[in-house]
Amino acid sequence: MIIRWKKTHDTGVKYYFFLFFVYTLSLFFADVKVGTFASLFMLYLILKLVVKKQIIRNYADVLVVIYILYNILTILWFPKGMLPMKVYLTEIAYSILPILFYFLKNTKNEAKLFTKYTVDAIYYSLFIGLILYIWAPQFYGHYLVYHGFSSNYKMGWIRQALQSFYGVTAVGTLSTIALLYSFLQVGEKKKIKDLLFFIFGLICLILSSRRSAWLAFAIVLVYFHYLFYLKLKKLREIHFLAEIFTLVGGMICLNLFFNDAFNAMIRRINTMSSAVNERAYNWIDGINSVNNLVIGKGLGSMNHESALFGNIGVFDSSYVKMLCEVGLIGCVLFGLIVFLALFNGIKSEHVKHMEVGIIIVFLVQAIGSNVFAFQVLAPLFWYSIGQCIKNSRRSEDENIRTLSTTIP
Repeated sequence: MIIRWKKTHDTGVKYYFFLFFVYTLSLFFADVKVGTFASLFMLYLILKLVVKKQIIRNYADVLVVIYILYNILTILWFPKGMLPMKVYLTEIAYSILPILFYFLKNTKNEAKLFTKYTVDAIYYSLFIGLILYIWAPQFYGHYLVYHGFSSNYKMGWIRQALQSFYGVTAVGTLSTIALLYSFLQVGEKKKIKDLLFFIFGLICLILSSRRSAWLAFAIVLVYFHYLFYLKLKKLREIHFLAEIFTLVGGMICLNLFFNDAFNAMIRRINTMSSAVNERAYNWIDGINSVNNLVIGKGLGSMNHESALFGNIGVFDSSYVKMLCEVGLIGCVLFGLIVFLALFNGIKSEHVKHMEVGIIIVFLVQAIGSNVFAFQVLAPLFWYSIGQCIKNSRRSEDENIRTLSTTIP
């Protein structure tokens, strides 16, 4: 996509371009710490929000603040004797700091820019990732091993799945989000450019080998088809035939040019039904290790880093990890926030189709992946939550203005 920067006072709009630029540098300079950059960037954003007093604007915002504070307060029962405080602080950086994107007070134009710039940045990262996947240079193999995305730097290991800068889980989520945006653009503008980006995103999604991402994309795609074909009637039967042709053509091209990936995809689809059973033992062990499921074991106590210190970690489910770390209280708070977002996003006069789609993608992938604890992913989830709830903010502001004019 061609990038045309438009004037905006919101630094957060361009977060993903800054982030992927740093990721690109990290390919060649091992000392570049992407996580540190992302954390500092988000701390800068939250400082701006506090200075401008843009944190609490309605009851939903209060609920999100309570959720943040509760997560932070779990340090009181965090197993300090078993785990170093670094584990807790790492989880703050990866799971809690991204929540500040919920509070970004974008204008309607800035919200569109955030989505467009983010999708442009995603396609950039996927394009670079696909080049590295095909080329499979040794320096990229070492990069994947260094960051824990692979256990071997050889070509065969590099081509097991599309990893780009940030690993297969993030590739699966980000390519799904980019696909949804391109599908909406095809439905609205019907341009061949958007169709080509859709095909490219579909190839990247398949190459990610993430079953949860495939399932999430299928679910949201059904919703979008209902939207464009039945409700809004913006697409006709000819477009559906074009979709079928594109899908079949894409599968043929994948089989011809990426035969190993195509065969791997078939194997992964065949094992879709066993995905939960593969993880169940780890989930049960994690839950059994928690003494009090009401309050949990403490934020970060079940993450990947905690496992390095002999602790039982929950590696493949955001929900089980959340239950173990922040307990039923944290899960209920999180569930209320998500419910409010989906309710407001769908019932709004101008339905937030893209944001609702992103939320659903995350909710589905969270069943088998810790997607809420990725600095490259979580900001998108919380930003979408905030944009959906913004509808209720606007109506509350209007009520306040009405009251202020009627009170003598």
